[in-house]
Amino acid sequence: YFPGPATLTAHMQGVSLPPVTVTATAVSPAGVNLFLSESPGAIASGVGIGFPVWVDLSNRGALDVAQLAIEVSWDPALFVLNGIFPASSTPWRDPQGGLVTITADSSQAALQGRLTLSGSAGAATTSSFQIVYLNFFFRQATTFQSTIDAVVLSATNAAGAPITVTPRNISIVANPP
Repeated sequence: YFPGPATLTAHMQGVSLPPVTVTATAVSPAGVNLFLSESPGAIASGVGIGFPVWVDLSNRGALDVAQLAIEVSWDPALFVLNGIFPASSTPWRDPQGGLVTITADSSQAALQGRLTLSGSAGAATTSSFQIVYLNFFFRQATTFQSTIDAVVLSATNAAGAPITVTPRNISIVANPP
């Protein structure tokens, strides 16, 4: 969780690609929040960007998460999905401490810019967790502005009741030197 908009500008020396300004607008209101990035500093940039997909339960009240399915989307003319990696810090765990299996469907990634991620803990999760870490390459070294967005397809609590999970997306601005 990070309070308010933040901007990270990164430059990669020795590479003639654009520096990237990533604005992650994310204020954690009450409830369950889905962030594309744990914090602005967690976004690596240069010839591409990488960030964790993060579920913030720090301000959840009495809510819990047991099942979650999301779709991450981007402009496939601007970005190439380079990798889906396991959560490196604070992965989603079931009540017994085992890792929750995350299913990734990337069949629509190349042409349509869509990735579906889903998992189920089988019981209540009440602590924040990372789902996966995503890495994208830029297709072009030109000025552009775009977003990488998430939509919650389904989310339920341990009782099987639907819950609201609010996505917090990122905006990418690339400006060649």
